[in-house]
Amino acid sequence: MSNAVFAPPTITTTGVDQILVALFDAHLEPQVQNHPSFEIAMRMVEDLKPSIIVVGGDWLELGSLSAWDQKKRYLMEGRRYDREIKQGVAELQRLRDYCPNARIIFFEGNHEYRLPRYLEENSEMVGKLDVKRDLELDDLGVEWVPFNQVVKIGKLSYLHGLFYNIYYARSTLQSIGESCLFGHAHKSQTYVQRLHNDKTPNIAQGIGCLCSVDPQWKRGLPTNFVNSFAIVEYRPGGYFNTHEIFVVNGQASYGGETWSVQ
Repeated sequence: MSNAVFAPPTITTTGVDQILVALFDAHLEPQVQNHPSFEIAMRMVEDLKPSIIVVGGDWLELGSLSAWDQKKRYLMEGRRYDREIKQGVAELQRLRDYCPNARIIFFEGNHEYRLPRYLEENSEMVGKLDVKRDLELDDLGVEWVPFNQVVKIGKLSYLHGLFYNIYYARSTLQSIGESCLFGHAHKSQTYVQRLHNDKTPNIAQGIGCLCSVDPQWKRGLPTNFVNSFAIVEYRPGGYFNTHEIFVVNGQASYGGETWSVQ
């Protein structure tokens, strides 16, 4: 019997390489007050000063271009593309003011993609309406990622989201094939898979929304939508830890601090 005593490994602590904040599904509407979860997320961006900000799609509701509501005069009342764009620009300007040196990446979500679908039936408006141009992304120094495209930062890929089914995180991982972070479904879901020869697991994480969890279009039906956003901390080599920040009753906590809507 061996009498050897094995010493525990030496553990060191260092700072992270960079912090990324990912905001999904704000669904901004000029006729509706910004959701408290959106305001908390924006305040945390202001305080944390991340080096990268991912605007992960559906920043705008673009209800004025909704194919579902075009013939519903009551629902379309007051909806105007120019007002929607104006609000979108104002909130992007807030991000730029909060983090003047940050890399900001704007993903075209399915709601921004309402415009290309609208133009298919209204070709006379081609060239007159353009979400990327109208949001002044170039002037704000914001990168544009077209619909359904993926951007990889370190060892984590980002996209708006591809699926809405019950196991949407698993479906996304099977489609992307590597660790990824996304929104679209307004629900929180994580799926982890480590194949036999993988040294590290692949993690697919779906993040909640920054808008109402009981939207009008659900007509009172119960949902499992949640208000949340993500903070990603990167280590050397592109490795990462994701933190889903849930906003509950107008409060969210991270790093020993709590942010509240008064």
